[in-house]
Amino acid sequence: MLRDNMKRKETLKDNNEEHSRNFIDVLVDLKARDNLSEEEAARLATDVLIAGFDTTSVTAASALLMLAMFPEHQEAVYQEQLKVIGDDPTVMPTWDQLNSMEYLARVIKEALRLYCPVATLRTASKDIDLGEYKLPEGCTLFIKLHYLHRNPQFWSHPNEFYPDHFLSEAIANRPKGCYFPFSAGPRGCPGKLYGTIVLKILLSTLLRKYKFETYLKYNELKFQYGVQLELCGGYLCRIKHRNKESENVS
Repeated sequence: MLRDNMKRKETLKDNNEEHSRNFIDVLVDLKARDNLSEEEAARLATDVLIAGFDTTSVTAASALLMLAMFPEHQEAVYQEQLKVIGDDPTVMPTWDQLNSMEYLARVIKEALRLYCPVATLRTASKDIDLGEYKLPEGCTLFIKLHYLHRNPQFWSHPNEFYPDHFLSEAIANRPKGCYFPFSAGPRGCPGKLYGTIVLKILLSTLLRKYKFETYLKYNELKFQYGVQLELCGGYLCRIKHRNKESENVS
């Protein structure tokens, strides 16, 4: 289906026919500019779709569940929303407002730290010496992000939900390579920026309109391996409308 759409867009472009531009147009332009094969373009599209939809939905569910479990963080995010954009959930945040949501950004990063993609694969471009071990050029490296993101050498509260891991001073005291939920380098996730923006807009909108609660306990959660670390049994939350809650209280 993707290849058919790309061919249709290429035909429209060759015939100089006017049409609205979308992600397929960007792929067609990249394919022509960088001389990508159809397989390479399809692989790039798959990366973006997984990052933009599957990974984003799991991360959003994880973040909301954490905020339901730890209401002090949910309240801090909500107060930030009131300050930055107000309580109207129909208002779409601007780029500057999204960049001002520092507490929400820390919550998202912490959710990605705890419930990241399970691993990433890389091929060694040269021989690598690791103490007693030598990794030969061309070997496949299986990097387990789950363990890296919970290594007590880098994280003060490795197995806890602790958004302050991403305060600027904490980040400055950690090596760069100990956190990369979107992978890194030339084969890093091309949907990183898009996925992050979608998460911020989604969580900002939901948290301005609803309050989330849960009976689940953090230390009792059980997970299974998918694209990311995913919760067994679903992300069970009780959702309360903030305006109705206020009316009931008054």
